[in-house]
Amino acid sequence: MDAECKPTVEPPARPATPYGVWRTQSLMTEHEVPCNEAVPHPMQLTAALAVPRLTTGVEANWAEIERWTYTAAGDGAKLVLFPEAALTGFVHSGDPEHDRQLAIPVPGATTDQLGALARTYSLHLAIGVLERAGTALYDTALLFGPDGHILLKYRRINPCWHTREADPTVYRQGRALRFARTALGRFAFLICGDITDDALLARIRARGPDWLLVPIARGFDEDVHNERDWVEQEVGIYGERVRRAGAVTLLVNYVGNMNGFYGGAVTYRADGSVFACRPLYQPGLLIVDLSLTTNDHGIAAEG
Repeated sequence: MDAECKPTVEPPARPATPYGVWRTQSLMTEHEVPCNEAVPHPMQLTAALAVPRLTTGVEANWAEIERWTYTAAGDGAKLVLFPEAALTGFVHSGDPEHDRQLAIPVPGATTDQLGALARTYSLHLAIGVLERAGTALYDTALLFGPDGHILLKYRRINPCWHTREADPTVYRQGRALRFARTALGRFAFLICGDITDDALLARIRARGPDWLLVPIARGFDEDVHNERDWVEQEVGIYGERVRRAGAVTLLVNYVGNMNGFYGGAVTYRADGSVFACRPLYQPGLLIVDLSLTTNDHGIAAEG
């Protein structure tokens, strides 16, 4: 949970109803992974934003990932997106010895299992993990293709996933924005506090990905005290960040007792208006049919 890197802009003036849909009327390096598959036009995507209930038990968390991937595939999703640190929850302590036990190598046995899950259900699977690379740790997001291969690995650039006192030789940040061309279109990741960085948003806007995936891990804090604050303020603040990025955005959190993580999922149009959202505290899926040419006319259903 980001302790110090919150959006500082005011939410845009826009009518809202709880859990409803807001509609409109009409330093770094960059790397792109090519795709040999034909990309449909106009671009369309059926996506499932998975809100798991995470605990400190990795086996239980795995069961949640498998459950919602299976359900997403059954509902026709071509992409399932899980939150930040979805294998373990956002429970690293700042103790390197403890936290390295939570982290996984990429690639490795765990990513092989995630790839097998994507392959079994013939969909793209996006998920946040704590990555171990030698002695270093990273807050990382991965996109797997339906063949089980890793199409995109992104390491969070914003440093607020750890405390300022954390050993900088262990707790590291990424330096590159990364993009992947797939049969579903061009993808990019930002992770949680990355979306507060104007420079990153400008880079995203300049490169113009079709879909921006934003796994987060967040609980109530001094900025968001309760569900009403989320609905009336924070959803709009994130929307302003999305407007600056200029990309259709899928954002998802998890439900967990650790640090009061409250879940929720939101899809935004590229102008920052809300397409659909899932209520807080409710594990499950937000399934959306998105089109880059008909963003105002898609459908959304909660599973």
